[in-house]
Amino acid sequence: MKNKYPRNIIWLLIVMLITISNAIYSQSSSFGNTYIFNDGEMGIVDIQHNFFNGGSGIQPGIVGTDRTSTQGFLSFVGTASWTGASNSAFVDGYVKSYLTTAFIFPIGDNNKYRPAAVSAASLANPSNAAYYGVSAATAITSRLRGGNEPILPTGGPYNTSLMGTGVGSVNNVEYWDINGTTSAKITLTWDANSAITSLSSLSILGWNGTQWVAIASTVDSTSLIGGSSTLTTGSITTNANLVPDNYSVYTLGTICNAGTTAPVVSSNTITNTCPTTTVNLNSLVTSNTPSGTSIVWFTNNNHTGSAYATPTTAVAGTYYPFYYDSVNSCYSPVGAMVTVTITLPPDIPTIASTTQPTCIVATGSIIFSVQSGVEYSVDNGLNFQTSPTFTGLAAGTYNLIVRNSTNTTCSAVLPNSVTLYAPSITSPNLIVSGAICNGTTYNVSFNSNGLVTASAGNIVGNTITEVPIGTNLVLTSTSINGCSSIQSTVVSPSSCGIPPAGCVTPTISAGTGVCSGSGTYSVSVTASLGAIITSDTGTVFGNSVTGIALGTSVTITATNGICTNSLIVSSPSDCTIPCATSSVSYSIGSCLGTTYNVSISNPNSVNITSSVGTVGSNAVTGIPIGTNVTLTATASGCTPEVVNLIAPSATTPSLIISGATCNGNTYNVNFNSNGVVSASAGNIVGNTITGVPVGTDLVLISNSINGCASTQSTVLSPASCSNPPTGCITPTISAGSGVCSGSGTYSVSVSTSVGAIISSSVGTVIGNSVTGISIGSPVTIIATIGSCTNSVIVSSPSDCSTQCATSSVSYSIGSCLGSTYNIYINNPNGSNITSSGGTINASVITNIPIGINVTITATATGCIPQMVTLSSPVGCSPDFTPTVDIDNVVFLTAGVSRDFVVNISETRSSPSNGQIIFIIPKQSGFTITYNPLNVLSAVGGGTVVNNSDWNFTENSFFITVTSKPNVVVDSYSFSSIGFEIFRKPNIPNQTWQPITITILNGSGSDSVDDNNTYNLIIKTQ
Repeated sequence: MKNKYPRNIIWLLIVMLITISNAIYSQSSSFGNTYIFNDGEMGIVDIQHNFFNGGSGIQPGIVGTDRTSTQGFLSFVGTASWTGASNSAFVDGYVKSYLTTAFIFPIGDNNKYRPAAVSAASLANPSNAAYYGVSAATAITSRLRGGNEPILPTGGPYNTSLMGTGVGSVNNVEYWDINGTTSAKITLTWDANSAITSLSSLSILGWNGTQWVAIASTVDSTSLIGGSSTLTTGSITTNANLVPDNYSVYTLGTICNAGTTAPVVSSNTITNTCPTTTVNLNSLVTSNTPSGTSIVWFTNNNHTGSAYATPTTAVAGTYYPFYYDSVNSCYSPVGAMVTVTITLPPDIPTIASTTQPTCIVATGSIIFSVQSGVEYSVDNGLNFQTSPTFTGLAAGTYNLIVRNSTNTTCSAVLPNSVTLYAPSITSPNLIVSGAICNGTTYNVSFNSNGLVTASAGNIVGNTITEVPIGTNLVLTSTSINGCSSIQSTVVSPSSCGIPPAGCVTPTISAGTGVCSGSGTYSVSVTASLGAIITSDTGTVFGNSVTGIALGTSVTITATNGICTNSLIVSSPSDCTIPCATSSVSYSIGSCLGTTYNVSISNPNSVNITSSVGTVGSNAVTGIPIGTNVTLTATASGCTPEVVNLIAPSATTPSLIISGATCNGNTYNVNFNSNGVVSASAGNIVGNTITGVPVGTDLVLISNSINGCASTQSTVLSPASCSNPPTGCITPTISAGSGVCSGSGTYSVSVSTSVGAIISSSVGTVIGNSVTGISIGSPVTIIATIGSCTNSVIVSSPSDCSTQCATSSVSYSIGSCLGSTYNIYINNPNGSNITSSGGTINASVITNIPIGINVTITATATGCIPQMVTLSSPVGCSPDFTPTVDIDNVVFLTAGVSRDFVVNISETRSSPSNGQIIFIIPKQSGFTITYNPLNVLSAVGGGTVVNNSDWNFTENSFFITVTSKPNVVVDSYSFSSIGFEIFRKPNIPNQTWQPITITILNGSGSDSVDDNNTYNLIIKTQ
């Protein structure tokens, strides 16, 4: 018969401690300093053992046992129990339970008390346990007797990165060795050192020989070691009994919320639905996503690397789904592979050709540009065909679509519909500008709702360029269906070199001739401000020429001084058939402040609408500068006529100014511009502003000929013109317009007389330029010799963001250099520059003969060429220019007379040299007389004249006036000559004739020819 207790334990009826090998008896409590060696077992039988932390010795409060393979054990038998264990009093080693009831093992390691528990054992099949306060990945703890233990228990270490399905993480600071064959629940504990981060995912893990596996567990609401379970202290128990020997060791860890079931997808393939070019992978997942997880996708089946970043907009490729627990950084098993195929939409369709219905063939065709793998539609997708060619199409509007042949959801639409026009015989509208010089050729702008051809030059957008000088340009606009056409002719300028002095070539715009009843037609026409409109037939009335006989072309001329610009408008071909001709004539006006107008000749009072501006009876007004306008005219019973008009150019003109030149108590300023210049003071005489009071700064404003843009410069008045500083000569200065130079700055060309120093208030002076001036800031430029200065202020360009809005090149005129002079160039944008004289270098035009003006053309990429004529520097030789003063240019009745005064002005610093000669042509409607001894004219209430300084002769055609020998017209002065003019009898009203004064070229050593003629129009009324 077997003993009740194991044979190697000697039992005491009262509490006793027995060692099997040494048979040593002790009391029922311990102060530590007790060690149980291999194969030793100390038993606590049927009583309670109390751990005390006290005493002294090597290991006070600690009962130690050998941990190696034949361990020592502190055993509890029968009804034994214990009390008083703590972090300073516990068993550092193995404890064995023979109890059939639940038992807590009072175990610890490395000064940590970390009990574990089993719910049952037995005398025959006891359970034992030890705590290891180190990572299972190393499985080496310190030995209580000194040094380190070997890897324990046998079979270690236990790689914490080897995790079974559903394991999120493995505790890396501790583990328990729990052994036994009795099925029981197991409980483990933790403290703050266990670094528990979540109670919801906490689990007991067991090492199954190859990896850590999750054991279904529940956190104890009341901890095994007292109190509630928290992140810093508590216990957890398996949900079901298990045999402790089933696992090598145990530890804490987290379970993965991603679970052990892979995501389920509805399909292994997915294709995009156009127009989108991606797919939503998540839309394929049909299984429920576990709580605390999200669906993620990888391009591999083992979730290495990073998850695919944009699964809702996935591109073509192969993808694998996982559930991902971000808290525990773990994944579910992989789901089925999904292959994504992307079908890209076709290219936006383009048209290879369109054939309009004609008067002969009433249908048209549309041919797409060919794409591979597509079908074509012209009816907005109602019907498709594989051929890109559609023929037999009736007049109408067609919406073009192409779609992929295999994935018909993938289509592309032509943004603008295509219209095939019914074969109407209505002639198109044609609006034509006058010639604009461009070096040795000229340009013409046009607008039309027809197809325009030109007899010369090249058509670039709405401009015809490079028309040779001397060649008139015939523009023909043919209706889109080819059934009718209209024609206008631009008369070539006689020269595009140096324009006549004292005038700026006016702009002109004329529309189509429109039937106006009673065998006549009318034309809308506009010209730049200050220009006079005349016609060779019909009557000019406001901005229309009316009463032109059908079948007769009309030449319309805009005149500014002696500068002209002319157009020839052809007659409408058929005024008997309704709707056969345009019903409205349009012309594009100049700018007025921030807007421009479109003039209208609407003799048939048709209904007109406009995309912008205000429609009046004679004009569409208030159109913002830079805004194109679409006009629709609808005559009763006719198809609406639509025409698009391009806004007039708004390019800032060039303005080149000199500094002040003293003239008594006033000063003069010279300028050059391709715009219309006005001055805040003084008198404009040719290219000189005279009589500016000393002490008054002079502001010059140059407006573009069409009034759409302007630039401004200021000449600072000299402090005194009577007492210049001793020992210095006031230097000359010339400065151009500010030109945009990028990066928020602009630059200015500047030149001065030899020996002068140039400085500026802002920017940097480099050679003959001031650069790096901030946009929006004017710059004061000063030329200095000794204590004498001459200053100008150049304004900033207003718009450097709009292409072609400002001058692209700045010019300044150098002083005389022997027999030649230079023009300095600031060309920051690399515009192409040509010149009528001299030699062009990178920053200067050299070798221009003195007395020869030069015309420079600058062409910036994508912009209309900008041409400006620069005068030879003053002070090198005289320059005379005439003007006429008269109180009233209207002569109401026959015999009415007026005094007028001719002023011969020297605009430079050189007096006349030799006799000055000018002529006055005689007019058929007026008689001109003179008194050689007259000293006072009635003009202006009394004007002193110098008739006695001049000799008068005449013939049938001219009155010739010659200065007497030794009479000198001084620098910056003038001589006035008085005349009287009478209206002849029997001259009809509305007779317009000029008083023309022409100085003979070279007389008095005059060096500039282009300002020798002055015209003043007088009229009967």
